Amino acid sequence: MNKVIESILTKMVNMDWKDWAERLPEALWAYRTTWRNSTIHTPYELVYGKQVLLPIEFQIKTFITAVQLGLDLYEAQQHHLLQLNELDEFCRDVV
Repeated sequence: MNKVIESILTKMVNMDWKDWAERLPEALWAYRTTWRNSTIHTPYELVYGKQVLLPIEFQIKTFITAVQLGLDLYEAQQHHLLQLNELDEFCRDVV
C-alpha cells in the first residue's frame, strides 16, 4: 500500500517534494477509490459497503434534478444547501 501511495504522490508533487503533505489527502482519495483486481472492489466499498459518489456525479445528479423540477441551477444549489443544513441539525440532535 505504501509503495502505491508513494507512486501516486510522485506523479502529483513537484520535483522538490515540498508540497507532498498538501497532496497526501488527494493521493489517499485516489487510492481508496480505485478499483482493485484482487478484491473486485475499491477499498472504499469494502469499508463503507457502498460505491463512492464522485463529486462530478453529485453535481450532475443535482443538475438533472433541477431540470426535472424546472428549477434553475442556482435555486437547486440553494435547495441542496438547505437540505444539508437540515441534515447537520438532525445529526446534532441525535448526538
